[in-house]
Amino acid sequence: MTPEILSGTVGASLNEQAISRLSGFAQMVTRWNPRINLISPGTVPDIWTRHVADSAQLYRLLPDRAASLVDLGSGGGFPGIVLAILLAATGRPMKIDLIESDRRKAAFLSSALRELDVSATVHPRRAEEVPPLAAAVVTARALAPLERLVPLALRHLDHDGVGIFPKGRQHMAELALASDQFRVRDIVPSLTDAESATIMIERSDHAAVG
Repeated sequence: MTPEILSGTVGASLNEQAISRLSGFAQMVTRWNPRINLISPGTVPDIWTRHVADSAQLYRLLPDRAASLVDLGSGGGFPGIVLAILLAATGRPMKIDLIESDRRKAAFLSSALRELDVSATVHPRRAEEVPPLAAAVVTARALAPLERLVPLALRHLDHDGVGIFPKGRQHMAELALASDQFRVRDIVPSLTDAESATIMIERSDHAAVG
């Protein structure tokens, strides 16, 4: 994948440092993957499309004034670290928290942040064990179906925050089964998979905070 294609996915021009950091991150994931299984081995050859660009497309959906982001089940850093790199590159200050209960994956996230010189806080705990973070944005990728994901997200979402969740080909079926504790703000077609979409949610009027 070329920087031009990635810039089109992000919706913003990327400088050389951003491209270098994203390349370095992709190399780190590939290097660590045989030991920790950060991503499916079969997707390693397509890491730029299947993981980097798929995560990067969430950048254009971040609200302009959002000052904090929580990524649930960060795993291999998709989308959390990719978004951290893009936010740093475009000069958008945002507090980022990465929640990952697998301690080996949490160790990878911390190592990647140090090596890439990108700022974020790693929480090596389950999402339901971390005190509510009241974030403006909550993301999660390939963590759980919406009916299980939404309660976790609402725990860490501010009262007027937005959840941004990339979903696969069964996204409409997931919506049909999910709770009524949220409203769908938007369903945005994926730029990397014609059958996938990103579900954007906000609290319903009767959903409790935290």
